[in-house]
Amino acid sequence: SGLQPQSLAKEPALSNDMGLFLQKTNIIRDYLEDICEEPAPRMFWPAEIWGRYAASLDEFKEKGAAPAALACLNHMVTDAMRHALPALTYMERVTDPRVFRFCAIPQLMAAATLSLCYDNHGVFEGVVKMRRGETAVVLLRTRTMEDVYLGFARFARAITQTAKRINKSSSLSNSAASTTQRRQRDPTASLAIERAQEIEAACARGLGLKPGQPIPGLDGRLAEAGGVLTPVHAAVLIAVAALAVRAAAAHPGGIAAFLASSPSTKWGGLFGGLSESPSMVGAWLATGVVVATIAAAVAPRLLSG
Repeated sequence: SGLQPQSLAKEPALSNDMGLFLQKTNIIRDYLEDICEEPAPRMFWPAEIWGRYAASLDEFKEKGAAPAALACLNHMVTDAMRHALPALTYMERVTDPRVFRFCAIPQLMAAATLSLCYDNHGVFEGVVKMRRGETAVVLLRTRTMEDVYLGFARFARAITQTAKRINKSSSLSNSAASTTQRRQRDPTASLAIERAQEIEAACARGLGLKPGQPIPGLDGRLAEAGGVLTPVHAAVLIAVAALAVRAAAAHPGGIAAFLASSPSTKWGGLFGGLSESPSMVGAWLATGVVVATIAAAVAPRLLSG
């Protein structure tokens, strides 16, 4: 088409990795749909992987096979992750904005899907998909390579944390027999951590960060599944709580009467404190920012350790 440099056309291996990353993700996600296909099942999972965990691929549908099924699933995800770095390299070389978005959006959705599938038995019970809101965010906000780096780093971090929990749980046991059993449950967890950390490191370099420097949006704030606590959020919550306590204590009938009062009385007491004690509110806001900043800096390291 002439939209891209000819040099990119001379590296078919990178294009192949782009395709493999997408296709392997789809194959992983669609296990149940493919295995239940009529009139005959479609079996795309490679025997060289699932054969290590079961005598037949359809065994993973059984609930009793959950440990082996999860181990095989995580092996599949770990294998797919080896295509992520070449895919990043390919996207770095795409120059046309329209072509870039055409390439980047499916890759980000694949990375997100892999992180959702990793160690998720839901793959054997249905189809694991991104929520519509998450999909919309990827569609609307993916415009630059920086967006891709941040997305890949976020999904790689999620896999790292899950794989670390697997390794940690495998070492917690009261007997040698059960310890051996748990460690055999997921032999690829360490490799998954290694590959996920390589992806995150590559994204950090792409963002121009030095080794060990926090990645914006991943480090330096409390972020757990479904919600984010920033210093501003924490400061507002602390200030509101302080005003609520002050309003309850100042109520003529005491705290019990304040709690039993009408919503208008509660709000009146709250905003009354806001107007009468601006210095106190400022002090609580400042305290909230300090506390939340310290917590945001320390918590990710504790959680990842």
